[in-house]
Order: sequence, then structure tokens, then C-alpha cells
Amino acid sequence: MNRIFLLLLTINLVVSPLFPQDVSSKKTLDQFSQYYNSGDYHSISSMYSDEMQSILPSKKNIDFLSRLKSYAGNITDKELIKIHNEAVSSYKISFAKIILTLDISINDNGQIDIFLLKPFKEYVVKRISYTNDLTNLSKEQSELIFSQIKGFPNNTQLAIAFIKNGDAMFYGVLNKDGCIMRIDNEDKVFEIGSISKVFTATLLANTVLEGNIGLKENINKYYNFPFSENINVPFESLANHTSGLCQYPSNLDIVSSLMHNLEVGISNPYQQYDEKKIDSYLKSELELQNEPYNKYAYSNFGFGLLGYTLEKVENTSYERLLQNKIFNKYGMLNSCTNINQVGTGLVKGLDNEGTETVNWEWNTSTLLGAGSILSTVSDLAKFALAQFNTNNKELTMTRTPTFTINEKIKVGLGWHIITTENDKELHWHNGGTGGYSSSMLLDIENKNGVIILSNVSAFNPNKENIDNLCFGLIQTLNKY
Repeated sequence: MNRIFLLLLTINLVVSPLFPQDVSSKKTLDQFSQYYNSGDYHSISSMYSDEMQSILPSKKNIDFLSRLKSYAGNITDKELIKIHNEAVSSYKISFAKIILTLDISINDNGQIDIFLLKPFKEYVVKRISYTNDLTNLSKEQSELIFSQIKGFPNNTQLAIAFIKNGDAMFYGVLNKDGCIMRIDNEDKVFEIGSISKVFTATLLANTVLEGNIGLKENINKYYNFPFSENINVPFESLANHTSGLCQYPSNLDIVSSLMHNLEVGISNPYQQYDEKKIDSYLKSELELQNEPYNKYAYSNFGFGLLGYTLEKVENTSYERLLQNKIFNKYGMLNSCTNINQVGTGLVKGLDNEGTETVNWEWNTSTLLGAGSILSTVSDLAKFALAQFNTNNKELTMTRTPTFTINEKIKVGLGWHIITTENDKELHWHNGGTGGYSSSMLLDIENKNGVIILSNVSAFNPNKENIDNLCFGLIQTLNKY
């Protein structure tokens, strides 16, 4: 799901509660600094949450911290500069050779859950004014939008689709020079990040219904070599995150991407993960992080592997599968995986300070199924409206529960199914990349939904505002 250690996003679907108190982060940061300066990197690994440890295991953590020490030197001073949503604390960290900003938060167990290092920039507090450009919405809806966007950088855009009783309305807002104003951006293109997983799961459902594969069939038969340790991987387990596979494969060099992140900005760590690398991993390094089939563990690699395998099953590219089986079928004419096909309709992604970021290019990657799609909110609305057709077998299959995480959350194929306090079921997925965040939420029973695309970085400490807004807005649809 947002961070130097969490390069995709996406990531971040089931988020543990965070301590809002600055005292928690300060105490942890003091301990971190002591271990870091003394070179006790093993002890730092033990400070991470389970999610962090799965993404950055001890060996890679030692490699990263060693490189950081060489690059920046010892920590000499720490200064709190801002608290975001009472959850993430931003510190000015003075190293011997450089000054960086650190965003840190601590989970309920006192473990580091977010740890984002980035170039230091002085915080500038701007006065945000509320204009009458949001008057077409209810007062509650416009106030929700204003409250969630006001803390984002200049030039932040949100493209919002409201779907009520099966009809779609679009609303775009721009944070410009201290004012929140309305713009028309429903046909503008954004990176949608991990919402792409819903489309990969839809391709799976389509292939199953065509009789080409079985949902519980192992993917192994489509490879001309045995997997390491004779591990079997069913299609369904990849689509509901119960495969036991890791978040990132061990031969994806996250550490190099992290150091690159500090020096030149967030780049796509998946771009160079080609067929040679994925096949080598499956042959020699594949391992399970937990017992398969009876535990949920979100895996970007798992969905990348699913898309890669479907290419083998269908003997064509992931992009062509999307175009032929989904985009053309549902009239999504402005959706693709190739940034070079977008042209002038692209909204540029932003980093935390509002500087334009480079787009994530996936053309050489084998992991497109994890998060490669670019789309518009109007295209996604067409896909959402199709979900309300109960005679559509492939979409119904993706929304059918296949695994229960807890009494409030189940998983279909791609979709997360959330039971609200009043026992209503909502189907949800979000996404994030270096310059974008997105959220998509559907109430199938009432044919309502909210879709939000934005150029808010997944590494922005307030990124959760996009999900908060999505859930907040859908509650208003039954009122107006």
C-alpha cells in the first residue's frame, strides 16, 4: 500500500491502527538512532512491523542501512516539524553529511509501520480558502472534499465519479494557489495503481468462464520448469492473496531503488523485472512467507505473477488481453498500460511538495498485473456501472467471496468486500504509485459508488485522505 520501504502500493489495503502520540515516535526514533549510529542494524530489524519485515528482511535491511550510513553518515540531530492526521510524525533528521526528512509512525505494538526518508524541504503553511465552485454538490459533500484535499500540495487534482441508482455524475477539483476550485477532468488520465488488480482478476474470471483454466488449478503447468521446493500455486490463491507468496520477490532489488529514491526521486522498481528475472526466481528462489491457502497476505508479486501467467495461457500480452476482453467490451477507450499512448490527456503526478514526478513505465516488466493501468474516472465509471448487471458472469465471479479475513472483511477475486456497521456490503480497492493515489468503492445492492483518481503521491503521509473521502462520500449518496 505509501513510503521509502513501500515502493508500490499499493499496497496498504488492511492498515493497522497507528499511535497518534508524538511521544511514541520520538521514543522509537531515539532508539533507532542509537542502533543506527552504533551499527547495530539487526536490532533495527526487530523494531519493524511484520509488514515491514516481509518487505525489507534483515539481510536487505542491513544492506540498505549500510548504504545509508555511507551516503549520509551518523545521525546528529532530530527535530519534529509536523504531525499528519495525528498518525504520522515528520522529523528533520540531520546526518553528518546531509539533512533529510523522515516520516515515521508506530503501530499498536510499538513497532515501526511507516519509515519514509526523503530530501528535506522547509514546510510552508499556506492559507486555503473555500470557494463557491463546489456549489453543485450538497454542503456535506463539498465540505468533505474540502476537508480532505486542503492539506495536499498546490496543483493537486481529484477526479471524482458519483454513481447513484446506476447513474454517474463527475466532479473534478483542483487545489490551486490556496483555493479549492472545480475543474472538468473526468476524461483526464491518471495512474490507478493497484486498482489494476481488479482488472487482472477480471481477466482471470473471463479465462475460467471460457473453460481455458480452472480457478483452483495450479499455474505450474504453464511453465516448462519446476518451481523451487516444488511449490504449487493455484490461480485463485494469487487473486485473493492467500498464496503465501512474498510482497516482493527476493531478486527484485528494492534496496537499490530505495537509494535511488533518495537521490533522484521515486522511480518504478518493477520496470526492469523481466522474464529472465521472474523465471529465475520461480526456479531457484521462490519461497512461501506463510502457510498457503488459509491466511491472507497482500502480495504485489502475486498479482504480477497472475498477469504474467495469463499471458502464457492466452499466448498474448497483458495489454492486448485488457484491450480485447475488458476495455473494448466496456467502452473504456482512454485506458491502457503504456504511458506513450496517453498523449496530452495525462495529469502529471506530484510528490509530497507538489513537484511533478516521473511516471512509472511498465513496458519491460513482467509484473504489469500488479498496478500498471492508466485510466480516467469516466472509463472506470463505465466498468463500475457494468458491475450492477447481475447477469454479467465474469464480474459477478470477481465479487463472489473466496476467503474470509475477519468478520468485517472478505476477499473475492481482486475485490475486498467490507461489511459496514449496518451490515451493508461494499466492494473496494485502492491504489497508489509514486505520483498518484486512487480509491474505488461500490454498493452493488443500491447501485451506488464513488471513484476517486488523484495525483497525490502514495508516499504522501496524508494519502489515506483519498480513501477517507471515498468512504465518506458514499455514505452521503443515500441522503441526497
